Amino acid sequence: MKRYKLSEPAEDDLDGIFAYLADRSKSTEAVDRLEASFQDFFELLAKWPGVGRRYHGKVEGLRCYPMGSYIIAYVEGSDGIEILHVMPGVRDISRILGDQLDEEEPSLR
Repeated sequence: MKRYKLSEPAEDDLDGIFAYLADRSKSTEAVDRLEASFQDFFELLAKWPGVGRRYHGKVEGLRCYPMGSYIIAYVEGSDGIEILHVMPGVRDISRILGDQLDEEEPSLR
């Protein structure tokens, strides 16, 4: 069974998302539901890693795929995927992933 692994930046991204939601909603249940949704989605991406759009850059095999209002950046490995970043879709993703993309890569916005 293919698995997913969170990179340190992805863990930081999720911590920020969950902290923001906890502050805004004042509900631990909302945070728990979103965390479970991310886990389920990451498992699906690990099962079907080719669904994401491929981007050429310094990170071989970089792919991005939307989950609701978030964009998941990941790479496929032999035993699953590594989630590199989890970004709100309204952010300038090219700016966040800039050091991982080729100069001529079109904007991800």
